[in-house]
Amino acid sequence: MRKELFVDIETNDSLDPQTGIITQLSAIYRVGGKVIETIDLKGDGIYARFNAFVDSKVDRYNKDDKMYFIAYNAGFDTDFIRAMFMSYGNKFFGSYFFVPSICVMQMAASRFMRANIRPENFKLANVARALDLEVDDTKLHDGLYDINLT
Repeated sequence: MRKELFVDIETNDSLDPQTGIITQLSAIYRVGGKVIETIDLKGDGIYARFNAFVDSKVDRYNKDDKMYFIAYNAGFDTDFIRAMFMSYGNKFFGSYFFVPSICVMQMAASRFMRANIRPENFKLANVARALDLEVDDTKLHDGLYDINLT
């Protein structure tokens, strides 16, 4: 059965995964399209709690047991989480997740190109509005809100 992990992170002011710090990591875990679990990690211990979470969902030693990593700007989230794993000596990111990650922003850009939809830019809120989704500007940049919007 297909395993999917929708992920959104928030970071300190750094956009560099080598120096930046994840301040919030939110995820929605689905199996076969059904939401199984939601996590919203903040503060100290994000790595340990996230690692325990993915360890409980995937057997990293079984090459056939992986999740799809799905995020709005997947390269950003993937790079930060991979760097976080490496900083703790965990080389198993690719054992948990299929590569490449799935980028919802790129999927939206492709759809918009075919439909000749021209959003102001490809920020999550503008793409959501272009798709007629309701957006609460006061909640943007909260990982759990953003991942649900994604």
